[in-house]
Amino acid sequence: MPEEIKPPEHIENALGYSRNYATAKPNIGNTEKEHILGLANLLEKTALEAEALRKDAERNKRMLLDACVSIGSIGEALGLDMDADADTMIGTARDLIDGLNRIIKECPLGSPGFAIACEVLGELGVQQEVQP
Repeated sequence: MPEEIKPPEHIENALGYSRNYATAKPNIGNTEKEHILGLANLLEKTALEAEALRKDAERNKRMLLDACVSIGSIGEALGLDMDADADTMIGTARDLIDGLNRIIKECPLGSPGFAIACEVLGELGVQQEVQP
């Protein structure tokens, strides 16, 4: 179940104050009450949207960091120059994966080559191709 998004505490306090003021103040007219409540509702909506965007950005930042760490680990394991062009590293990783998939297809099931290729692909986090 997704986490409930709530506005920050200072926004909740401002909303409570505004709504209480609008409903408790006997000497203001309906138009003023409507404006105060309308602004409070707009503030709440904006705060909820901002909080949702903040959480989404934080989640994306963590995913990007995880991907960078994974790429760095793979590149280091392959002995690549980590200052090299990313396309070179991606090409090398694809070549490795293609070679491992070729080994899996050509080696009999249960052979050492098959087992090693499957293990390396698993360590790299690569989903193996479905064989007919």
